Amino acid sequence: MSTHRTPDDRLAQMEALAADPHTDWDTLHFIAENYPSLRPAVARNPGTYPELLEALGAMNDPQIDAALASRASEGAGDPAGSVDAASAEEETGKLPPVTGADEATAAEQGADVPAPAFLEEQLQSPDPEEEQTQHIAAVPAEQPQQPQSEQQHTEPQHTEPQQSRPDQAAAAAYAQQVQAASAQPARRRSSRTPKVLAAVLLPVVGLIAVGVLVYFLLGDAGSQTAEEQPPAQEEPAAQEQEPTPEPSEPAQQDEAEDDTDHEAALEEARTELMALPDDSACQDPQQEAAVVAAFVDSASAADSMEQEAGTLEDLFSDLQNSCDAVHAAAVYEGVRSGEDEETADSFETVGTDWSDPMMDADGAQEMDSFITPDENMICVFDDGLTCTVLEQGVSAPAGCDDGATFSMQVDGDTPGLDCDSELSADEDYETLAHDDTATDGFLACVSLDDRISCWNTLTGVGFEMSERDHYAYSL
Repeated sequence: MSTHRTPDDRLAQMEALAADPHTDWDTLHFIAENYPSLRPAVARNPGTYPELLEALGAMNDPQIDAALASRASEGAGDPAGSVDAASAEEETGKLPPVTGADEATAAEQGADVPAPAFLEEQLQSPDPEEEQTQHIAAVPAEQPQQPQSEQQHTEPQHTEPQQSRPDQAAAAAYAQQVQAASAQPARRRSSRTPKVLAAVLLPVVGLIAVGVLVYFLLGDAGSQTAEEQPPAQEEPAAQEQEPTPEPSEPAQQDEAEDDTDHEAALEEARTELMALPDDSACQDPQQEAAVVAAFVDSASAADSMEQEAGTLEDLFSDLQNSCDAVHAAAVYEGVRSGEDEETADSFETVGTDWSDPMMDADGAQEMDSFITPDENMICVFDDGLTCTVLEQGVSAPAGCDDGATFSMQVDGDTPGLDCDSELSADEDYETLAHDDTATDGFLACVSLDDRISCWNTLTGVGFEMSERDHYAYSL
């Protein structure tokens, strides 16, 4: 018999496979995808798996829908219902839409669509019609149904539609065979994995067997050798430094909650701060300084102190208008010279340009402390102003050991002697050149050739000190 097959023969083979309930799922999927005219036969096939039926039904083809309806009316059921979802999902594919031109070229004219290797082997086998006819003829119509386990391992039988067989006995046998196949769960497609594993494992098993044989032949000699030469201990591999883990989602959530809490605290502190100018009795600068300090701490916690510096300057300007410049400056000084260093550091961003001085200190440079060029007079701006003359040509004032010391507060009366606050020359001070002026924003000093003169820019009171004399004054 000739092995040459025409496109019509190939189409007939595909038609037989499409109707055969024993055709494997890969072949059914290939036929449904590449032979649109055979899709109704695939839909009618009791061995077609559910996902392929679903894909065929989604194409809205009248012939396919009729085949599916016929299938339902015959009570074919779900032949693959017992197959697990993972196996069915592995076989599922999306069928491409087919236009009339595609159908005519792909199947109606019997085009030779390239088939996979496993299917090409079937197509090269003897004519499925002859093989199936001989197989069915050998099975009597009264033959009992084979056990399920044997039917699952039976090679696929390629069967043509029933109407193409003139032999009634063969048709009855074919119908019985289709009915038996439709009652069975769909077979899983055969896997070539065991063959691959066998090809890999057989050499390994052989090596193991040779090793066992050598072990028994050597006997105790091998054991003694192993005892004499213990395996070298492997040094533990250096542990790689694990990267710093990124903040977990709960940590990020905690940070977001903290930010929300900081914003809420800042708004509460702002409300109390804005009420100061109207509620102030202009008599307790320390109490009002505590309110300002609380706002500074809240702004620092919310990382917005720089943005709030303008808010605080406006507050002091309003407080100056409600009370006076001295009271506003005393509140400012209470925050700047407070015991909490973190608060004082954060408060440095707030300036004193809002103040309205009585005596200007034009050209003054802001300094924390200074020493005169002759290194005999020292002044420190800290919660007011303190200045000391280290050596003088006259006797020390009463209560002072060597030199003289004066102190002055921004909200105080006329300054006076304060020998208990004498400054030390052991500290490092910045030199204030002759005719230069230093200030902390409210108090100022000018360095002259033979003396220093200091004053309160808001009130006009002050003092002068030199080697020969010292005195306080007020305007």
